[in-house]
Parts: sequence; structure tokens; C-alpha cells
Amino acid sequence: MADLQYDEMKRIVANNLCAECGAEIQIRTNQESGVLEIGCPIDR
Repeated sequence: MADLQYDEMKRIVANNLCAECGAEIQIRTNQESGVLEIGCPIDR
């Protein structure tokens, strides 16, 4: 992943909350697809 893309993900995480529960969103790795994702830390 390009540094620019990761920097954009970090900005999104720093400035937004989950719309459903209000928790801080996180960057995580999707083990099945092997890509980074932004999402709620609470698995639904």
C-alpha cells in the first residue's frame, strides 16, 4: 500500500467515529483478503 493511502487512512481514523455505536474507528487487516480496512473495533 502506498504511504499516501495509509496516511489518508490514518487521517480518517483520527477524525471520525463509528456511525452505529460512536466508537473510535480503527485500521485493521482483513485476514481473508490480506488488505487493510477501516472499521468499527466492535465485531458485529
